[in-house]
Amino acid sequence: MKEILSEYYKINIDLYKEYNDGIIFFVNGYNYYLCKCNYDEEYLKYINIFIHNINIKLHSFVFNKDNNILSNGYILLKLNYLIDKITLEDVNKYNIVINNSEYISIRELWLRKIDYYEDKIDLNNNYNYDYYSGIIEMLMSYFKIEYKGSVYLTHKKLYLDTVEFYNPMYVTLDLKLRDIASYIVLNKDYDLLYKIITNLNDYERLFLFCRLIIPYKYFELLDDVITKELDDKELVKYINNYKVYEDYVRDIEKIFNINIFKWIKKE
Repeated sequence: MKEILSEYYKINIDLYKEYNDGIIFFVNGYNYYLCKCNYDEEYLKYINIFIHNINIKLHSFVFNKDNNILSNGYILLKLNYLIDKITLEDVNKYNIVINNSEYISIRELWLRKIDYYEDKIDLNNNYNYDYYSGIIEMLMSYFKIEYKGSVYLTHKKLYLDTVEFYNPMYVTLDLKLRDIASYIVLNKDYDLLYKIITNLNDYERLFLFCRLIIPYKYFELLDDVITKELDDKELVKYINNYKVYEDYVRDIEKIFNINIFKWIKKE
């Protein structure tokens, strides 16, 4: 990674801290984060324009010597925030209204994903795909209300540290409840769930229910195996612990007073 910095940014460092799939270092009065990136240059420049037109400051893309954001599969960010932990107040400040007509509903998005994975999955080793895709299909058949409300800045995946929370690569558009659902799961904050659920309209209530039930971890691990060709050890481990997931589903159904997964034994 030091070679990337030297070749593309004319930055030479000796001290750095390893972080996730990259490094953080301090130079010329600022902290920087060099990390891997799976997006192409066109998308990154689109995101760069987008974040400059919204009323919130995220980490800044650093352009390389060729005036590009992508450098041999890496990007460099100037870290504009570096504090210990993200709070619910930070999440609420991030979730600003965005005027955008390209919003894809959770139902449409996940039905597309199911079709995508069905084309990719190995029928001889399908990793219990029918079970998990069946959960998605049941959720989406249950969730047919059309959304007509505001669209917010949210995260593709929520992290509760400022390095990744303000990373522009994770921006997406959705209901603000997307981030709230992730925050509840990461903190196991069911008191917050009980507090907000009574103030939601029908669409919001179903949306939050779906966001809490969808087995995102399973699909992340499946994607690692079938598209990135990574080892399936973690995916198999997750599948073997299916009872933990079923216990969780039972608890969430009880909170929402919804009962659609009848094959999961109720206690």
